[in-house]
Amino acid sequence: MANAFGVDIPGQLERHSPMNDNDLQSMSQILRHRLRGIAAGIRGALGLIEEEGAQQLPPGLLEYFPLMMRECDALQEIAGRLSLFFDAPPPTEPATADVVTLRAIGAVAGRFPSVTIRSQGACDARVSGWMETALTELVVNACEAAPNGSAEVRFRKEGSSVVWTVSDFRPASESVFTECPDPFAPFATTRPRHLGLGLPIARRLSERAGGHCAMSAAGLGDASWAVDLFCPVLEDPSNTD
Repeated sequence: MANAFGVDIPGQLERHSPMNDNDLQSMSQILRHRLRGIAAGIRGALGLIEEEGAQQLPPGLLEYFPLMMRECDALQEIAGRLSLFFDAPPPTEPATADVVTLRAIGAVAGRFPSVTIRSQGACDARVSGWMETALTELVVNACEAAPNGSAEVRFRKEGSSVVWTVSDFRPASESVFTECPDPFAPFATTRPRHLGLGLPIARRLSERAGGHCAMSAAGLGDASWAVDLFCPVLEDPSNTD
């Protein structure tokens, strides 16, 4: 059969097989690797120019260097978060729910000084270490949604699982916002300059640990938004009975 230019080509070359999951995974890994390389290269070049050519640059140009450095850091962060979503997470040590909660809040609090983050609960049951990253994503999501409000993390043991409920509380003037049809869909977001990966990452990590993540079944109450994170309790290796 001839193509548009009148050249005969084998029939099998005309059929294009759709990309499968392995193809997409390989493409994603290559793109993320290149993204990290580009960000590192630009950062290195900027540092070299700033160090060796500062006196020869036009006045005022150096003022843009910190901005460009931050953009490079943002590219590195994007690549890392894409890896959290697409790749199998690395092995982690289990931790108690108390420790997971303390670490997750501690990792976020400094980034959002205008947001009050509260925690309520106590549970020394052991869970997968992946829950620290999953919970961190949910707390970041809550703080970003309520930059002038507060976030709350409540956790407890229910049967054979630990459950975290992460809520945000926004001022009345900021309570109106556009809902995503499926907030757990990858890249679904209504916020400018956001990837829409926080909730999908939390869900994926919880599912890998045998749990799940969903909108809170208990309702919002006074909160503007609430998400439940479930994770099965791990057996305590010290119990040999």
